[in-house]
Amino acid sequence: MFERPTLHIAPVIFGSGGMWGGGERYPVELALAMSKKVPTRLLTFGKRYERAQIKGLEIVTLQTRWHARGNSLNPVSELFLSECLKAERLHTHQFETLLTTAAVCLGRVSGKHVFCTDHGGYAPNLGRRLGVGKKLNRLLAVSHFSAGIFPELAGKVDVIYGGVDTDRFFPVSVDRQKKIVFVGRILPHKGIDVLIKALPSNLPLHIYGRAYDEQYLMELKRLSQGKEVSFHSSAPDREIVEAYRTATMSVLPSVYRTSGGASAPRSELLGLALIEAMACGTPVIATRVGGMPEVVSQGEAGLLVEPGSVEELSEAINSLANQGSIWKELSAAGLSQVREKFNWDVVVDKCLNAYEKS
Repeated sequence: MFERPTLHIAPVIFGSGGMWGGGERYPVELALAMSKKVPTRLLTFGKRYERAQIKGLEIVTLQTRWHARGNSLNPVSELFLSECLKAERLHTHQFETLLTTAAVCLGRVSGKHVFCTDHGGYAPNLGRRLGVGKKLNRLLAVSHFSAGIFPELAGKVDVIYGGVDTDRFFPVSVDRQKKIVFVGRILPHKGIDVLIKALPSNLPLHIYGRAYDEQYLMELKRLSQGKEVSFHSSAPDREIVEAYRTATMSVLPSVYRTSGGASAPRSELLGLALIEAMACGTPVIATRVGGMPEVVSQGEAGLLVEPGSVEELSEAINSLANQGSIWKELSAAGLSQVREKFNWDVVVDKCLNAYEKS
């Protein structure tokens, strides 16, 4: 069944030259974990053609000739189809793109099964016109919330969630510092402005993430005046892991509607930063947005607050600040959740089961 490789297809390369985000990290981490069990390759796109081996995973980067309709999720390369034909099955990442449309059409012609995991992106494509949803074998969704975005696929969905590399993200015995960490891209839908407004004057906040909206970053710095807020724009993974391990709590305050009035209906399909923090034994606070309530059961693995509510977020922060009994319970429960449900071994097994039954 798995003699030839499964090919994961990611339209945007993770890291420098691409994008630093959960939706870009996810296919890399999933493919790395899958390569430990079955033949697996990762196909992505960049400025030049490259082949590399990372921890046993072959990563092929095709040179992007252009982006269809000027969208970064629609890279075009003349080598795409030939790379797909080498694989046993195709697993695309981002449903509403030309790449997934092309992969599904190729699958129909060649007899290959095609699966997709969506991460909330959209690029102009021919999917609806060509009936891609009907021809896709399975949608492997990162949450029930994510699956609900595509009601037309309701009969062919498996929820696989997402995971964390527990060899990198794990707790250590250290004295926790009185500080909050936020990890994620600096964009308005992340609700960082709400977090800064809710921040107690005696509790430092460390923001780890690259700024993809300079105007929003300037607004955050204005709101931070008179408070202990530090911005870390290019921290390596080891520094972020250390921040999780030493923090009192990690907060992900994403919103459906930004302070500027923009709508973000697909905000936080999962919330990988929450899982990373939980894996380090750090209690988390999240908003009732997207798939985050599926990760953080209220009062069990973390605390949930209404999006945009400065008052609720402030109360939640204060309840964890003294590291009392609630803090200890949430720390243990979050770690247990990761070990049982949100680690890549579990996610890979769900993927392989979905492949086999299609």
